[in-house]
Amino acid sequence: MFQSRLISLARSHDVLLRSRWEGAPLDAVVHEPIKPISAALNHKMRTDTTGCTADTRLAPSQTLALSMALHELATNAARYGALSVPRGVVTITCQSPKGSDATVEWVERDGPPITQAPKQSGFGSRLLTRGLALKGLEVDLRFEPDGVRCSLRLVRPQT
Repeated sequence: MFQSRLISLARSHDVLLRSRWEGAPLDAVVHEPIKPISAALNHKMRTDTTGCTADTRLAPSQTLALSMALHELATNAARYGALSVPRGVVTITCQSPKGSDATVEWVERDGPPITQAPKQSGFGSRLLTRGLALKGLEVDLRFEPDGVRCSLRLVRPQT
């Protein structure tokens, strides 16, 4: 698990290096952290990347925070959620209106039903709900009967 986090972080650094650490395009930041997990599965993650464009650029700290969040969501989906079963689907939708905060929505469905939120929170859950807020990422994580839903809002730095 720790190794996969390091690999995800390294992939995010590669995205930033290609842009000279001036920020990264949202489309690359959304796709890079989930590629290894998607490739390891026998079924495909369906992603709707409407709005995830190269025109939307994220600050380096937001790039790393979003990458870590998506990696944790994909890992948990593969272990316990929608991606743990062949029929399960994850949809990722991006919205980045000009002049507003970008939002990435993660929605799982057709996986094992959720009857209640997990009683214990592991490192990934704590990272999502507490740690990433320090990097300009607001997280709304919900355990709904149909699957996990997580809204990731990338707050624009105040100028």
